[in-house]
Parts: sequence; C-alpha cells; structure tokens
Amino acid sequence: MFSNLGIITLTIGLVIGLLILQISLVQIFFLQDKLSPTDKHKPLALNNRKAFHCFNYFFFFYNVVMGFSNCILRLLCSIVVGTWLVSRIDRSIMQRGYETMDAGYSTWIGMIFADHYHSNPVMVCFCQLLVSNSLEKHTASTYSTFSNVASESPVNSLATRRWMLFYTLLRNPHLILLRKHHLSASSSLHASSSAMPDTVVQTRIMAFKTQGLRAESQSPPEIPVTPEIPVTPEIPVTPEIPVTPEIPVTPEITVTPEIPVTPEITVTPEITVTPEIIVTPAQDC
Repeated sequence: MFSNLGIITLTIGLVIGLLILQISLVQIFFLQDKLSPTDKHKPLALNNRKAFHCFNYFFFFYNVVMGFSNCILRLLCSIVVGTWLVSRIDRSIMQRGYETMDAGYSTWIGMIFADHYHSNPVMVCFCQLLVSNSLEKHTASTYSTFSNVASESPVNSLATRRWMLFYTLLRNPHLILLRKHHLSASSSLHASSSAMPDTVVQTRIMAFKTQGLRAESQSPPEIPVTPEIPVTPEIPVTPEIPVTPEIPVTPEITVTPEIPVTPEITVTPEITVTPEIIVTPAQDC
C-alpha cells in the first residue's frame, strides 16, 4: 500500500515538475522580450521557433496525458460543486446557453417574472380601483338620501371652470394654439384670406411674451417652437420700414441744377464780334 502511495506521489510530483519546467522554458527561451520595460508580461510572439517545435513534439504525449487528467479532474469538480450548490436554484448548474435544461433555475426565473408582472404598481392600482368601486356598489343603500347642503350653482361652476382654464393657459401658453376653436379659426383663416381676429392676435401676443419670459428660466423641452411662429402681430414693423423719406438723398445728389453753367458758358453772343469785323469792305473801298 505504501509502495503504491509512493508511486502515486512520485507521479504527481513529476507531473507538477514538468508543468513548472514548461512554463519556465516558455517564459525564458521561447517568448520575445518585452516591448517596453514597464510591461508586466512578454508578448505572445515566438523567439526560437525551431527549438519550440522540437520541444512541443517531444512533450506531445505528456500533454495528452495532462489533458486527459484535467478532463477527469474537471468532471469531479463539477460533480462536487453541483452537489454542493444544488439547493441554490438561483444559480444554474449547466453552462451558459443551456440554462433551460436546469429545471430549478427555470422555475426561479418563472417566479421572478410572475412577481414582476403581478406586482406591477399600475395593475395593482387599477385592481384596487375596481375592487373599491364594486364594494361601494354592493354596500350602497337602495333608498335615496336627501342632504340640506345646497349644491353649487351652474354659474359658479362655470366661473370656476373658466378661472381654471385661464390659469392653465397662463401657465402653459403653448396650449392656446392647440385649442379647438383656435385650430378651426386658423383653418378658416388659411381657407379665406380674411384678417385675423383681434382676440386671436392678443392671445398670440400674450403667448409669445409669456413664452419668451419662461424660456429663459425653464429647460429647453418646455420651449415649444410653435408659439414663436405667431410673431406675425409684431411683424408689422412696416410703419418703421418706410425709411424711404430719409433714403431720398437724391435732392442733395441732384447738383444738376448747379451743373448747368451752360448759361454762363454761352458767351457766344459776345464772341460774335463778326459784325465789327465786317469793316473790311470799307477799307477795300
């Protein structure tokens, strides 16, 4: 028994020694030097190619035996670890890609999905509303009750709704352009080239001003580009455009009335001394 134990120990020692020898020879002789002194490991590039092929050839049978022993060791380790972690259904015993073959792991994933879908806050709130409404219907009395509290008059309710609408539009001016009557008015405006109503112009001006003030203090998502389109009420800068009365510097440019020096140049009537030159015939006499 001790002799067999010694042989087994010697075999294990030889295997470990040869493995360490292989690693040392590869690091010393068969790999190229470091590319930089700061590198931790050598590059995976062969230096002595012929010696490496000879070394690989002679160690082929050793590597085969080493691979077979590693395969057996891997099976034993997987059996031990799988048996030890069989109670952990949140971890798959199978390899990645074969998790569906593990029934315990598949059950765990299904339970997680069930908790996720049945604990959805929106669904829970919806079910609670349904249950509360059904309970109120069942517990409601069949007899009508009278209360002495006066109900709110329709005038007050209408005023309240209008004040709420005004406040909402004041806080969200870009909603003015999306109202139903405004859309219908804009469509009719495009259909017929009639003038825009004063109320629509005022609402657009108010929307543009409030939007310009809020654009500096709020984030970009709240800056709708559409309310900037109705700048049309401010576009009538046409009264300022007629700078044309200042442009006509033409009256100054027209120095033409001074240019006509032609009337002074016409000294031709004085040049006509020709009648005095006609004295020549008298001299001939």
